[in-house]
Amino acid sequence: MSVILYYSGALEPNKIQQNIDLSLGGNISSSPIPNDFFNNLFSTISEKAIAEGRTETKGIFLKNETGATITTITLYTDSPVDTISKYEWAAVTVPDDESMEEIQNLQATPFVATFVEAEGVANKITLVGSLDDNKVIGIWVKRIVDIIPPVDCNDLQAYLDGLNKDETIDVVIEWT
Repeated sequence: MSVILYYSGALEPNKIQQNIDLSLGGNISSSPIPNDFFNNLFSTISEKAIAEGRTETKGIFLKNETGATITTITLYTDSPVDTISKYEWAAVTVPDDESMEEIQNLQATPFVATFVEAEGVANKITLVGSLDDNKVIGIWVKRIVDIIPPVDCNDLQAYLDGLNKDETIDVVIEWT
């Protein structure tokens, strides 16, 4: 047993929902986010997103399935040095263990969330002090894509081709 991350956006609580584009909060699904596949939460970064500097937000759930109460649940990310985006996180309570606020689209921001960056172990954040067995918390993930600096038109395609638009970000969740 462990701590499991689930997609949100199910039509009813605890029903299958595997479409990453629908993970915008709302009901918890029965579809876990595959381990070592977290990058599937966001699509590949498009050249338009790089040119505009796009911000996208997704909602997921963390469920304690360890069989016991866990404490001091923390999170941090480990990103490549040459990343073109950063991630911010917000934990929210889920009193009914079934649903959290729902946003209308990727560019929307939830009303009830305070986002913080958690890059590197020195900046890890506490998601929640304790979580009983079979209880959940909601987690908002915001990806902020940096705007590229002005580039000579003759070099633009080479510059864009050289960017890592398919980033893999390590997300570390720890508890006691």
